[in-house]
Amino acid sequence: MQVFEPFVNLAIVLFRLAGFCIIVWGGARTVYYFLMPSVYPTVKNTKTSLGELLRIELGQKIVFGLEFLVAGDILLTLKEPELNELYRLGLLVVIRTLLSYFVGREVKESDVHIHQMEREALAKSVQKAQAKK
Repeated sequence: MQVFEPFVNLAIVLFRLAGFCIIVWGGARTVYYFLMPSVYPTVKNTKTSLGELLRIELGQKIVFGLEFLVAGDILLTLKEPELNELYRLGLLVVIRTLLSYFVGREVKESDVHIHQMEREALAKSVQKAQAKK
């Protein structure tokens, strides 16, 4: 195991760093687009608020970043399988999994709401086009 220890240490650092960077990047990007809404790249429907789109995007980044953090914790526990580390890992995984679940559910609900609003807007435009004929 000592042969692989430097690689495991590097993997732990990289997974944790990736998770941290993803979450920070998502937060910074959300703040930027909140302060500069005119440069947000994909505002398709004027009825969908920018805040809701940004909330979905931030939630996706948080969930994705948490997955990397959990992977780093799993590797750390595999490297040092002490009972205290197992308890710590179990608690961290439960907390991060619950957080990921609830944030993911919120993102999914908001995404469904946005798609429903887009379908309604499309149906209204089709009705208007048919009324003109």
